[in-house]
Amino acid sequence: MKPALLLPAFLATLSLYGQRPIDTLIKAEQHFAGAAAKDGLKAAFLAALSDESLVYRGTRFVPGKAFYEKVPDTSPFLLSWKPAYAEISAAGDLGFTTGPFDIRNPAGGEPTGYGHFVSIWQKEADGTWKNRMDLGISHPRPTEDEHLTTYQPETVPGTLAELAEAERRFVATAQNDLAGALKAVFTDHSRLLVDGALPYSGPAAQAYARTISGGRPYETLRTVLSLSGDLGYSYGYSPSEKGGYLRVWRRLRDGWKLALQVTAPGQ
Repeated sequence: MKPALLLPAFLATLSLYGQRPIDTLIKAEQHFAGAAAKDGLKAAFLAALSDESLVYRGTRFVPGKAFYEKVPDTSPFLLSWKPAYAEISAAGDLGFTTGPFDIRNPAGGEPTGYGHFVSIWQKEADGTWKNRMDLGISHPRPTEDEHLTTYQPETVPGTLAELAEAERRFVATAQNDLAGALKAVFTDHSRLLVDGALPYSGPAAQAYARTISGGRPYETLRTVLSLSGDLGYSYGYSPSEKGGYLRVWRRLRDGWKLALQVTAPGQ
């Protein structure tokens, strides 16, 4: 092969191996969104979801693939989305993305609904990312466009037992004092997604939490930890709100801290 022909292949190889793990996570979400626009929601979800995936639909977490195998091939609406924020574990095996979505009529026109999604992604044995959990909130039309950002803090490894205990302590405190439970695990990068409101992050999330009065009961279904022990998540139900929740946790030097909490709507 001529040297001139070798150069593009060499540059392509550099690009492939030069990607940060978080870039591959973001591309997985972008590919998912692109497939939905090209092939339809059913095909896109069935291709992106893992065999163990859960999606939040109605008021329950349900097996993702089983749910989408039963939906019509043609959706009555168009769903568009993009990742605007992402975090990943130190091992590069677990991460999450979140960003805005809108709903439109297939005939065209302005969006009829807006919201934010959260995707939990896990890397398979063959190196591909698969969606382990999909849920989101609805909110009014955003006032400005979101630009993609990432966050990779300095972390330390923890254990599944420690994470489960952090979740248990949060639930115990939140039973009577949700604001206090959130304050104890907030950082300047924590995010809150509450149905009916635009997402809160950092100081805005802390300010919103201070307006919460009373407690909320939570029933945790499962807690999952990354291979590196620094990123994990818990999910379950909030009986008082008749909906579900997802909490993503980060193990920092001062303990387990909240990366993101989603309170999914009940009906």
